[in-house]
Amino acid sequence: PFAVTSPFSRTHAYCDDGDYSVTVIVIDDDGDSDSGTTTVTVDNVAPTVTAVENDGPVDENSAVTVSTTFTDPATCSETFMATIDWGDGNTGGPFAVTSPFSRTHAYCDDGSYTVTVIVTDDEGDSDSGTTSVTVDNVAPTVTAVENDGPVHVDAPVTVSTTLTDPATCPETILATSAWGDGHTAGPTTENSPVSRHHASCDDGSY
Repeated sequence: PFAVTSPFSRTHAYCDDGDYSVTVIVIDDDGDSDSGTTTVTVDNVAPTVTAVENDGPVDENSAVTVSTTFTDPATCSETFMATIDWGDGNTGGPFAVTSPFSRTHAYCDDGSYTVTVIVTDDEGDSDSGTTSVTVDNVAPTVTAVENDGPVHVDAPVTVSTTLTDPATCPETILATSAWGDGHTAGPTTENSPVSRHHASCDDGSY
């Protein structure tokens, strides 16, 4: 208890939103008392996304980590959910989070992607933030070049080439063949493996 005279006031901060019934009891020095009540309405405040960052640039089909920090004035018993739009048609969530949190994602092709993170509290109020992820292209790797020779002059030789590329979604690859006798072929759009035929007009090693 605390000593009072009329009128008097006191302050209090509620750690979460809601309707609270406040009861005030006044007691005199003989122990007699009376009371009154009032209802305090505490409004919810949406979380604030303070930072969305990534550890890019990364290579295509390599994981990038997106980290998010948020704040909320509630200091007790509030839960948060997050969703992520990765900017390439893929999404993640909703999943439960606390601040800070991070998630990873691999992009199937190079480019610049805007990632949007939305944090929502248990009252449905939300805030969002974005970060731009740069995904670098990786050159294809020629893993084998083979031929079915030796062949006779003016008889076609078949050269077969196998290649790999880390991109896991459709990517256009152009191939050019230099036959070593002054002739070339291409560029043409190809998928691995690539086979080409050519006949040389003279004997030799090409």
